[in-house]
Amino acid sequence: QTGISGGEAVISGNFSSEEAEKIAAQLLEQGLKLGGLTPERKAQQLIKKAEQQYQQKKFTNALANYNQAIKINPQRLDAYIGRGAVLTLMGDHKAAIENYEKLIKLYPRYITSIFKSLIKNYLSVGDKNNAIKVWERLADADNSFANVAPMGQAFLFLEFKEFPSAINKFNKTLQLEPKNIWAYW
Repeated sequence: QTGISGGEAVISGNFSSEEAEKIAAQLLEQGLKLGGLTPERKAQQLIKKAEQQYQQKKFTNALANYNQAIKINPQRLDAYIGRGAVLTLMGDHKAAIENYEKLIKLYPRYITSIFKSLIKNYLSVGDKNNAIKVWERLADADNSFANVAPMGQAFLFLEFKEFPSAINKFNKTLQLEPKNIWAYW
C-alpha cells in the first residue's frame, strides 16, 4: 500500500527493496520526498547549506552539497553559480569552466553575469583564445555589450603582450564609440 499521509509519502506492505525503490522514485517524481520534502525544497536546503559552508571556507563540503542540489534539480541556476565559485577557489579551473559552460547552455543570456569568472578560469588554464571569445559570446548574448566587447578583448591582448591585436581592438572600439576615452590608451 502506498499513499500520502500528513504530507508524507507512506509505503507499507511486503515489497522487495527494488520495488520499494521504484515506488519511492515514482513518488519523488510526483513532487514528494520521503520525509515530507519536495525535491525542490531539498535542493533549496542543500544550496543554503552549501552557501553557509562556502562562507566558512569548507569548500569540499559546499561542493558536495551544490553537486547534490544539481543532481536533484539540474536547472538550479544558483547551484551552478555557487559550484563555479567553489571550483574556482579550489583551483579546479577546468571543472569551473565546464560548470559555467553548462550554465550558459541552460541559460544563454546568463553569460552577462558570469563572463568575468569564465574569462578568469580560461586564463588560469592558459586558454587565451577562449578567454577572448567570451567577449564575442557576451556581445552575441546581449547587444548592449557589443560596443565594450572589443575593448575587453583589447585589454586581454595587452595582457598577452600582443600589441598589434590590442591596437586593432582599440581601433574597433573607437569606430563603435568615438568618444570612449579608454580606447585611447
